[in-house]
Amino acid sequence: MYTKVCNCGTEFTSTGPAARYCEECRDIRKDEVRKQNRERNARARRANGCKIGRGAPLGELHPNYKHGFYVSQTQTRKYRDKVRYCERCSIDTWELSRWHWVTHHKDHNHSNHSESNLELLCKACHATEHEIHSNFYK
Repeated sequence: MYTKVCNCGTEFTSTGPAARYCEECRDIRKDEVRKQNRERNARARRANGCKIGRGAPLGELHPNYKHGFYVSQTQTRKYRDKVRYCERCSIDTWELSRWHWVTHHKDHNHSNHSESNLELLCKACHATEHEIHSNFYK
């Protein structure tokens, strides 16, 4: 226990060597820091294109909003639940995380969501489909 003087001039008994404020000033300081953090986070969200609140931005700024429409993750997961296996190499996509499988549009028209146009692919088969490897050698 240490006896110290706070910035406001009040003497207080601290619980450790790092204490700098009396209880009143400590509560005020915590509120100030919380407010600064909220403002900093809000500025960061606005800079990233986010609207009010948390999460991804809405509308055209959302990463899934391409070509003038939004494709939800639930649509792709429903198709995956029906098909389950990669339609090229037959790997079980239920054993893969979300980032290792893709719902591919056969005709490359991203607005055509009919099941006859969709194909469930693992990332390796999807990369082969779009010949991503050729981009490394240009």
